[in-house]
Amino acid sequence: MKNKIKLFCCISMSLLLLGCSKKEELTETPGTMAENQNEETNTEPVSTEEELGKEDEVKIYRGIMEDVAVDNEGNTVWILQQAEGTDFGIGRIQVVIDENTNVYPEDQGVGNGAYLEVQYKGEIPEVGEDSIPTVTAIEVKNLMQADMVVYNGEIIEIEKDGEETGSGSMLLEPLNEGGSQWQFHYGPETKFFTPSGNEGDLKVGLKVNIFFDGSSTRSIPPQSTALEIREYANNH
Repeated sequence: MKNKIKLFCCISMSLLLLGCSKKEELTETPGTMAENQNEETNTEPVSTEEELGKEDEVKIYRGIMEDVAVDNEGNTVWILQQAEGTDFGIGRIQVVIDENTNVYPEDQGVGNGAYLEVQYKGEIPEVGEDSIPTVTAIEVKNLMQADMVVYNGEIIEIEKDGEETGSGSMLLEPLNEGGSQWQFHYGPETKFFTPSGNEGDLKVGLKVNIFFDGSSTRSIPPQSTALEIREYANNH
């Protein structure tokens, strides 16, 4: 009888220990599952700020004013065409001048042939082949004449100040008839709209489009500093 009681007690203790072990396993499982779920769902949410940022981003278009119109709301509309060699994504554009648009310099009139720099927000809308896309200008700068600030040429000589400085100069042969050679310097402040986005793209034989402030030395050839360098776009 005593042996039976001892056997019964041993079996009961074994079952009790087994039950406790299972309970501990069950209490750990939800935590582990939660961690796994957190790892799977712990991805960064898609921010709408980036999308809104694209809409609020200020962009630039430069073009020669070729006509003036008035829209249905009574706003002045300037029709611009890209200067030769430049590429701002679209050949012609309509620019709405409303009450919030600032035009500089204020004391200079804007007429046909003026070269204008337009600041606007958002993307240029897609339209049909026979239509001209429209943007509303935030600010317009009158750059006077395109040939005063735009130069198209082929690099015939190039001299780099050093691989680390990002500075140098290049001698250009004009692409336009009647033009003369110019030497343009470039440096850290120069913006490169080229495949690599830096001076590494410059090489002898490359046709480039230069935007500069119109100032130059009286030397031969004239020298100036490039504000922007693009590959020449054959858009005319």
